Amino acid sequence: MTTACDAGITSPEPKRNFSSEMTAVIEKYTPVGDYIAAEVATKIIDDLSAEDPALLDGWLRDSATALLTHHIGQRRRAHLRAATVRRTVGLVFGEAAEQYSASVAAGAPDASVFSVFEERLIVNGNYTARKIGQMRREDHLFVARQFGRRAERSMKLRLFHEMVAAKMPDDTVTTGEAFTEEEYLTIYRQVFGG
Repeated sequence: MTTACDAGITSPEPKRNFSSEMTAVIEKYTPVGDYIAAEVATKIIDDLSAEDPALLDGWLRDSATALLTHHIGQRRRAHLRAATVRRTVGLVFGEAAEQYSASVAAGAPDASVFSVFEERLIVNGNYTARKIGQMRREDHLFVARQFGRRAERSMKLRLFHEMVAAKMPDDTVTTGEAFTEEEYLTIYRQVFGG
């Protein structure tokens, strides 16, 4: 009687869990002390390219949607921050005036370039970017909640760091010298709960 192994039939490779494998690699490569994330990432990419390119490729493919969503959201937020800064110094008006002049020269004057309603904000958890002029009540409430969450967290972080600083004797002592990790985390939990 011939078995599957005798006949040269091999079972398919089990599907790899690229996410958990990459998490283990990241933990292995990340030093305990200070480090620069980009240097750690570069080392991981270089090593995986040579030793396990299937892991790198599989993890990138599995993570592509989340990575691109995050990157697109960051670009949008950066654009909105930059637009806010430009607006405060009057540069947006200059750009809008140039766009308007170009539209007049093209024979189709477009005054909408001066409108704040043309700016976009993220209006939901899916990172939908919508023009301010097309936002509904629910969109504005989402934006308001996001700013509220950021403000609340910022206030808590400020309080936490003020409490840590108040317990440090002077500027010559580091956090690691002034506290154990448990003492540090105890202060954190006092502020954030848990």
